[in-house]
Amino acid sequence: MNKIQQLLILLTILCIGYSCTTQNKENKANDFTKCDTNLKPKDTLHITKVNKDSILFTGVLYTNVNLFQNKNDKTYTVKDDNHKVLLKKMKHFSRINGGFQALNDALEIEFYDLKLNKLSQVPKPEMLEFCGNVSGWKVKIEEKEDYYLVQKLEGHSGNYGSTWQNTDSIPKLNSKDIYFLDKTKSIEFNENVYYPETIIIVYENSMGIRKNKKTYVFDTIDISSLKVQCNGLFGYFEKTEIKYKKLNPFKYNLASFELPDGREGYIDKLGNEYYK
Repeated sequence: MNKIQQLLILLTILCIGYSCTTQNKENKANDFTKCDTNLKPKDTLHITKVNKDSILFTGVLYTNVNLFQNKNDKTYTVKDDNHKVLLKKMKHFSRINGGFQALNDALEIEFYDLKLNKLSQVPKPEMLEFCGNVSGWKVKIEEKEDYYLVQKLEGHSGNYGSTWQNTDSIPKLNSKDIYFLDKTKSIEFNENVYYPETIIIVYENSMGIRKNKKTYVFDTIDISSLKVQCNGLFGYFEKTEIKYKKLNPFKYNLASFELPDGREGYIDKLGNEYYK
């Protein structure tokens, strides 16, 4: 092999190394986003019927409880199976454990039981049934020299195998800590009770949410609700924009807010806003 051939081989190796290093840097850069709540497009209403009066059927919430929305004034009407109007002019109406939560025309929160009797307090929760023959999972975070390895183990009815599957690799960078939403590095759940696999990363002057192999970085994160803060404004991860001056915790399906311009209202878990 002559000197020219050796030089060509050396240049090729250097180019490949540079290309790989550059690609890794690009991947790491593309792997992180700042102040992005991963907001999904609003396709939350599964519309199955539209009639001539611009009334949209949005779903069956319970036995004999059917929900319709007037697309002109954005209010909801509840009808039984015989199309009798049971409630009307609701700004919001949704199912909760034991009954329903609503916003009336005056934007006041109301509660109803499963028979649509108006209540003075939150409805009594229903008894939930659990199946014993279900799939289950364990997820853990293992610390390596310069990264964290996330692994998952699948089982059935409480019995697990021994083969862990690698599901994510997270660069350490300047991180100080990493954990699941319960502040542990190992969780277990099944089909009866699902626990989010969302991971929290604590950096020097910020915090991150790791989900689906992507990290979303914010100034602060309330891990109990995934309320995030950036540049003095608040939002809920995967539910809202980061634009609220004040944003209170969800009470069932509704959270009150205040915008920087002074407007107030409620937001639901689908990202719909209701203004006072």
